Amino acid sequence: MMHTSPSSAPAAAPPVFVAREPILDRRQHVFGYQVRLREPASPEPGGSRTAEAARVVHGVHAIGLEPGQRAFVSVSRQLLLDGVPAMLPADRVVVELGADIDGDRQVQAACAELRSAHYRISLDRTALDDGAKQLLPFASYLKLDVNVAAGDARSRARTFSCLSAGVSSLVATGIETFEQFEAAAAEGFTGFQGFFFGRPALLQPRAVPGQQVAMLRVLQALNDPNGSIGQLEAIVKHDAGLCYRLLRTVNSAAASRRGPVESIRAALLLCGRDRVRRWASLWVLKGLNESAHAELVARSTVRARCCELLSATSREAAAPAEAFLLGMCSLLDAILDRPMASVVADLPLAPAARAALCGEANGLRPILDAVIAYERGAWEDCEAIAALARVNPAVLPAAFAEALRWFKEI
Repeated sequence: MMHTSPSSAPAAAPPVFVAREPILDRRQHVFGYQVRLREPASPEPGGSRTAEAARVVHGVHAIGLEPGQRAFVSVSRQLLLDGVPAMLPADRVVVELGADIDGDRQVQAACAELRSAHYRISLDRTALDDGAKQLLPFASYLKLDVNVAAGDARSRARTFSCLSAGVSSLVATGIETFEQFEAAAAEGFTGFQGFFFGRPALLQPRAVPGQQVAMLRVLQALNDPNGSIGQLEAIVKHDAGLCYRLLRTVNSAAASRRGPVESIRAALLLCGRDRVRRWASLWVLKGLNESAHAELVARSTVRARCCELLSATSREAAAPAEAFLLGMCSLLDAILDRPMASVVADLPLAPAARAALCGEANGLRPILDAVIAYERGAWEDCEAIAALARVNPAVLPAAFAEALRWFKEI
């Protein structure tokens, strides 16, 4: 378990700002992530290609892919011709070509070489122009932004009819609502890129069931910065699921021990209160709604850990435990499929935390907003918001990377 503060990250190289945007199939399973990299403010003359290549390689390794998932990496024409994509693992990477890359002979030759090496290629377009048609024979994916691409559904249907048989997936980008997802699926898209599953489908408020309220109270109690080891023991002892997971954790290779564990308190002491608090919070969050999208639980957990790390570097942000809870609860509206105002009405939270979760611009909100902006690749926004929270923007990449590593570990 890593407990390193992001502020202590090596400063030998400039921080690489990298975010990931999920790409889902028709069953809403994540099969890949779009890698979003921040462009350097002032590329070094003569060394920009090397620096860009290093940023691409770093981005792929930083986003935390699970088995079977792929990273969609946008490359420039020059990087494509320089052979940089071949530095990346073919079984984990999709090489993406934007609308600014024409299908000239050099580009076609580079694409043919990549395909022969078993790489997959994606075309990100707003229309199937002549340049895109020349590259279709090499493409496994074709992306179209449903908000601007090819005008309307009828013209997109004509685009689909022109596709090469080798294109295995038509990906709709810019999907922000379930209505857009359903409409794109009806048109024939098989992949969907965006954060549409992060919003509640239900628009009318309703009460949170008693069992979920009880679990939310457990979530808050777990993250009480003044809670003792005895109080944490009492929480775990009264939940058979938490007891089982705790003992499994102690028995794992990650928590080396000597001899049998004779009590819950002994297990807590072996694991450490902070580790158990974070792990148990994730277990409780997942248990709130077993049908919730797995990516929602992942994003909530990464947000929580990232908020916690950032708050530790700020003199004016929330306490780390408070920031962790804020991030962990930030997607409860989508997880419980209820408006946030309805959810927080039943949450045993302080008024400031409730207000922050509902979007009010109080002292707690900026650190969460900075993390949300970062995960969406809104680099200028996240830096400006981080400044409001008195957080050095340079620590954002390390905090986000550690949050991803921590989630993957658990």
